[in-house]
Amino acid sequence: MISKALIALTIALSVVSVGTVKAESDVYDILGYDVSYEIENGEIIAMDLDQSFTSLTVEIVSYDDGFVDISIPRGLLDATFDETDDIFYVSIDGTESDYIEIDSDDSTRILIVPFFINNQEIEILSTEVLSASLHKFRPG
Repeated sequence: MISKALIALTIALSVVSVGTVKAESDVYDILGYDVSYEIENGEIIAMDLDQSFTSLTVEIVSYDDGFVDISIPRGLLDATFDETDDIFYVSIDGTESDYIEIDSDDSTRILIVPFFINNQEIEILSTEVLSASLHKFRPG
């Protein structure tokens, strides 16, 4: 899976570097947890935390092929198995997608998820989610 993710990211980055890049970064506050991100060639319009599906849904507007670099606090959303890090399941517009985890520590995991023009929704499924009901957050 890592090699597929590297290929997808390489393609996304090479396509992004050819055209005009529109980058944006910001931080969402979800129940006291800071979810920071940087997105190239797109805009994040909402993030939904869903306890029932142990997932974080990121609604985007994609102007061109690009990627989102998202820092997910472990207290909010995490994927573990036998007390060790496990993979997240990532889908874009309902189709499984590759991603790269570029960093992790005791409090945060950082993912890069490539997307294509006209994609609208990135869903990150995990094994653990903060005990809370469905919450929707929009930038302030």
